[in-house]
Amino acid sequence: MTCDHSAAVPVESIVTGEVLAALCPACDTQLPAEFLGCPHENTIEITSLGEVPGTRHVCIDCGTTGRYRPQLMPTIANTNIPTTVEITSWPGAMF
Repeated sequence: MTCDHSAAVPVESIVTGEVLAALCPACDTQLPAEFLGCPHENTIEITSLGEVPGTRHVCIDCGTTGRYRPQLMPTIANTNIPTTVEITSWPGAMF
């Protein structure tokens, strides 16, 4: 299963104290410094064929990959997308 990097810690410069990156000790992944301040709300599922749906997402804001709160992902159940469409006429070009 993909790590959500919730245990990520900052990696700081000894000289300036600036946060240079983040490190997830759970999976030993180095992440960009922007990861720590990002809520990961704008994500896209990138699950590949053969993987369990919802296990991998990419965050549009910070560019990292992980399992980011799938409940924030839009679905038919929590959007205004119509689930049925009534067709009242057929275009003449179809016949």
